[in-house]
Amino acid sequence: MEKLTKEWEELKSFLPNGWEEKAKESKAICRTRKVGSAEELLRVELLHFGEGLSLKETSTVAKEGGISDISSVALYHRVRKSAEWLRWMCEGMLEQLGTAVTKPEWLEGRCVRAIDGSHISEQGSTGSDWILHYSWEIFGLRNDYFEITPHSQGEKTARFPIQKGDIILADRLYGKAKGFDYIVGAGGDFVMRLKHKAAKYYDEGGHCVELLPLLRELAAGEVLDVTLHYYSEPRKPASAKPLRICAVRKSPEQAERAKRKTRRKMRAPHKKPLDPDTIEMSEYFVVGTSLTADTFSSAQVLELYRLRWQVELAFKRLKSIMQLGQLPKTDPESCRAWLYGKMLYALLCYAIVDKGRSFSPWGYLLKIS
Repeated sequence: MEKLTKEWEELKSFLPNGWEEKAKESKAICRTRKVGSAEELLRVELLHFGEGLSLKETSTVAKEGGISDISSVALYHRVRKSAEWLRWMCEGMLEQLGTAVTKPEWLEGRCVRAIDGSHISEQGSTGSDWILHYSWEIFGLRNDYFEITPHSQGEKTARFPIQKGDIILADRLYGKAKGFDYIVGAGGDFVMRLKHKAAKYYDEGGHCVELLPLLRELAAGEVLDVTLHYYSEPRKPASAKPLRICAVRKSPEQAERAKRKTRRKMRAPHKKPLDPDTIEMSEYFVVGTSLTADTFSSAQVLELYRLRWQVELAFKRLKSIMQLGQLPKTDPESCRAWLYGKMLYALLCYAIVDKGRSFSPWGYLLKIS
């Protein structure tokens, strides 16, 4: 027990200053009848989020471990009220880890959002049962939308509400004509990675243009910035709409890593034989955008996606560590708290493994007031 207490004290050193006071300010704790302190509540919630325990299992383990005497019902209500507190701690940890970024002046008046989805398997399942669709404001790390749907409904851009002035950042899965039309039609803009052969692109004369020959001309550090067209409706030239494409050549190390990943995916069961062009496309980073050259430079377009990637680095551990366990599927506040709780757990793991051991010989960080 003494060892666990020492380890908990070390773990707390990674949390942002003022986290206990924030619990009361955000109303995660209003009374201490069931939970004695913010520290006690956080320990119990990390058991629930991090270990994938059900509320009842968490309550039992907390009691046996001498952490808290909270019931599963009381814990449920505490979790529902903890979303903002957990979000605040995640934002503070990202700042401490150097992942959070400050909004630049050239994005003034624009809301930059990253959309994504995670596939969820229930306990005992051998496949994907649900999809968690979520959207994050890049600056401030606010989860502004989430929805959980059956796996059969798939992932699509139209799942997310779009406001005028939004800039939507998304990976290749969302880079499709219907998604482009949906965002622009709602008054937003997009920066999305383009999947090889997911769509056909045309010049102003309606002639099909292959991207690969254009990309081969790129030197290291040079940016391709060209405006082509895509058809909203197949074989209907009248539906042609502009798509600005920005691309750079990857470093040799990044290119080789991407090629290995592509080969692994294409060797999976039921996949088509390896396409040499698809492998070669792994040497380049390509995005499509509705942002025009007179308002955003190609460097700014690529910087926008880099910002998404910085946040995605934090989420990669979230996805690998998630072990979703008991997922609340109906109550919005419980879902939001669960999502932030999972992220906080992942960020603590990130801080301990990658930061603590890398930057101090004693294995954890010291706070300097």
